[in-house]
Amino acid sequence: MDDLIGAVRESQRIFRQLRVKIARLRTTHVNKIDLLNELRSSVDGYFRTERPLLLRELRREDFFGSLDALLQELLRLAQTRSARSRYLSVLAKIEQEWREFEVRAMPLAREMAGSEDLSARQRALSTTLERICPASDKCYKQALADIRDPSRISWRGTASELREALRELLDTLAPDEAVVASPGFKLEAGARAPTMKQKTRFILRSRRWSEAARKPVEEAADIVEEKVGGFVRSVYSGSSASVHTSRDKKEVLSLLRFVETSLSELLELEPG
Repeated sequence: MDDLIGAVRESQRIFRQLRVKIARLRTTHVNKIDLLNELRSSVDGYFRTERPLLLRELRREDFFGSLDALLQELLRLAQTRSARSRYLSVLAKIEQEWREFEVRAMPLAREMAGSEDLSARQRALSTTLERICPASDKCYKQALADIRDPSRISWRGTASELREALRELLDTLAPDEAVVASPGFKLEAGARAPTMKQKTRFILRSRRWSEAARKPVEEAADIVEEKVGGFVRSVYSGSSASVHTSRDKKEVLSLLRFVETSLSELLELEPG
């Protein structure tokens, strides 16, 4: 996080110094060749170096629209005989945009810093989920963040996030209508829609997995559904959400293992 925000602040400093240098000029137009070259070089550095690096880290193209336009305008000014007042106006807007950029980037930088605590398997899962099912990835990341939070006292929400991480992926890979229309399908007693176990079976059958290979993955999905339901009921029946904090966290960590097993198999990732 420090490196990313540091790069943003360094860019702020560069363009602030350019504005100060131009403000000190006593001429109506900016004619100094060395200053014009510095302006062009700063714009070139942004598009060749800073922007690609920041985009790679933040993966948010929408952060750059206003900055791109302002820096292109600055380059146009440096290519023609332009008034000092015009430079000062554009540079002031660039400084303001960099400040806004830092505000928008800070939460993402914190999230990335937190991702350094993830295992290689968890990073692979999150990266793949982000591409295939962003809603699942958000739930998974939130659950992992909860688990790493030492101040957390209630785990009901974390358990639900883990279940929803699996459910969202199953809904993406096996929509209800496709599962219901599959040969021989029957709703389970009391169910109004296919269960997570049935959706898992549908996906693995479509990949031509044998029954023996499917069984542990189907059971893992079933366990997730049962565990979360039981966990939430136990919390509601307790006198306080924090009474069994230590035991509840162990339950959540157990649930995490079942969810990650299911996600890894459904995404066809190597075990790790």
